[in-house]
Amino acid sequence: MKRSYSEYDILLGRLNGSSMTRTFFQFIKTYKKKLTIKIPYYEYLRGQVFVEDMKIAYGDKVPTSFNIAELIYMLYDDFLFQVQTGGEHEIAAKFLANEKRSLGQNRKKAEKKILRPISTNVFSFEYEEIEEVKEEQMAYLEILIKEQELYRGEVLLHDLEPYLENELVMVEDVFAIMYLDFIQRVKKLGNSHEVKSSIQGILYKLNN
Repeated sequence: MKRSYSEYDILLGRLNGSSMTRTFFQFIKTYKKKLTIKIPYYEYLRGQVFVEDMKIAYGDKVPTSFNIAELIYMLYDDFLFQVQTGGEHEIAAKFLANEKRSLGQNRKKAEKKILRPISTNVFSFEYEEIEEVKEEQMAYLEILIKEQELYRGEVLLHDLEPYLENELVMVEDVFAIMYLDFIQRVKKLGNSHEVKSSIQGILYKLNN
């Protein structure tokens, strides 16, 4: 296997035997890894507002130290748990592949005026609908993750690979995808039962 599933290649290293003989100090040093997660800047700002709203709405139930990085980590952990406790791999893989394709892209419909020939000396303007793809301004977040949690993510992506439709999805992408999916639901559904249930789950993790 030559495929990388994160910038640290933990699974590949273990398959090659390179991480089997580590000293105690090497183990301590590599116990946590720092990942850089890239998300659209507006969605980053929206997440900050969501975190502050939680602190205002739920008071002492939300630690003052709670931040967007911790929220993203929780969403990633929830995804791993759901898939590994009964979620269908093919459905999860197609979701990740579809979301990865649009990650960091702002898609919108536009009309383009095109000059088409009708006859040798006669031309006509027609309008054609096209989809414009523009790169968004991005925010970069650094998240500390336990090596074992990163390894779990790599193993899951390896299991999902047959269904990923040749899309390259890494653990860093899973972090971003799960966060953006959550924020889109918050923006679309507001204080719906679904969003409230998600918040209750976050509060439970924060207090246990």
